Amino acid sequence: MASPGLDTVVQDDGQLLHRSPAQVQAMMAQLRFLGVDTVRLTADWSQLAPRAHSRRTPRFRATDPGAYPEARWAGLDAAVRAATGERLRVMIDIGFWAPRWAGRAPGPRERTHIDARAYARFAVAVARRFNGRFTPGGARQALPEVNTFALWNEPNHPTFLMPQWRRGGSDRGSGSQPASADDYRAMVQAAYPSVKRVRPRTVILIGNTSSRGGRPPRGPVAPLAFVRALACVDSGYRPVRTGTCSHFARVPGDGFAHHPYSLLGAPDSRGHHGDVLLGNLGELEACLSRLVRMGRLAPGLRDLYLTELGYETHRLPHHPRISEATQARYLTWSEYLAWRVPRVRMFAQFLLRDQPAAKTVRSDSPLRPYGQFYSGLERADGSAKPGLWSFMAGLFAQRAPAGEVLLWGRLRLAVASAEVAIQRRLPGQAWETIGTTSEGGGDAPTSFVVGGHDAFERFTGFVRGASYRLALRRPDGAWAAGLAVPVVESR
Repeated sequence: MASPGLDTVVQDDGQLLHRSPAQVQAMMAQLRFLGVDTVRLTADWSQLAPRAHSRRTPRFRATDPGAYPEARWAGLDAAVRAATGERLRVMIDIGFWAPRWAGRAPGPRERTHIDARAYARFAVAVARRFNGRFTPGGARQALPEVNTFALWNEPNHPTFLMPQWRRGGSDRGSGSQPASADDYRAMVQAAYPSVKRVRPRTVILIGNTSSRGGRPPRGPVAPLAFVRALACVDSGYRPVRTGTCSHFARVPGDGFAHHPYSLLGAPDSRGHHGDVLLGNLGELEACLSRLVRMGRLAPGLRDLYLTELGYETHRLPHHPRISEATQARYLTWSEYLAWRVPRVRMFAQFLLRDQPAAKTVRSDSPLRPYGQFYSGLERADGSAKPGLWSFMAGLFAQRAPAGEVLLWGRLRLAVASAEVAIQRRLPGQAWETIGTTSEGGGDAPTSFVVGGHDAFERFTGFVRGASYRLALRRPDGAWAAGLAVPVVESR
């Protein structure tokens, strides 16, 4: 059985916002070749705003994109033009961090008690700039239209929003409750209607939540607790009507974005209580659906958009390293886990190219103080990891009931369709092409045709110790084989 694959989004601001126009154009062309559908770009308020380091709010028309320093938009403008030229869709995160005058703590990364109304005005400016009719000063053509926006990034993580906790009752029984959800709710309820008034047909995602929680007062808020607090319900889903929830109004949004990282763990990892990784993504789906039924969240927030995900192939402090081959295997396994959750609408890859450590400290994160991140499909020098090829044509194998193996594949090819085959190797033997069936049995052909951007499911009998790989027929008639994968036991 074959079906269209999930819409795929890639984010790599380092390569797409901070390189020369020619380099950005080349990267966009490569992403298109790799079968990517959407690029995610950040509109960094702290970089775009006038007098961003001042405590005093400058006088300017904050909803007018032309009132911001024009040169500061250059990277984002060029990336949107390049993506549109390659027929890629664009998602813009209207995000982090804030200018100093829009928060309550000194920078350089302002994230404390963000002024929700000021944020809403900036969100309107971004939406207006990319409405398809705005022409920047000195330009000959209007900027392309962008129709998908996301409000902030990882508001349940202290890197992006503070404070995360305040004293009070808590799901964890620790005397603390999520404060970040209150601040974020105010930001969403200010920005969403403001943008919709000027761009009513846009899709506005909220959330972009981080996958794991931590301990108060400095750790992140676990995503399930954050969502419940956002909707002003307690751990038993009973409405909260006190404090910041005393005047609660339904939380708006057209989709909920999440980042189900396990980073170094297997894709089916589940984390601790309240965490949401790929292995328990259905818990977030169920939580959102329940809150929608209760009228606490807008109906569109049933839909899940995975907007960041990746596996790092370089050692981090106090963490084991995974190999590049394991990363390649995890990519298809991850997409299978996302694909089987009915309300998931988008799958993500964070970074095309590894981001090596900078020469100076860039972050207060103990894991990556120099901004390093190694989840790319390519190494920092641009050479391909095995994951690049499994991203384009990958296979996952899992033991299924009734003595079978489920073989799930995903293609992202620059062709309308492709002839594919499944090959198997037993211990000590050579690879052989085997017959496989669709769900329910029937004929077992040794090859079959799949759409070039589709996902497929096939089945074969379980043989202990077997490995499998996907093979594609090339234009010259020869077969090109992919990465060998073992059979995973289902949980």
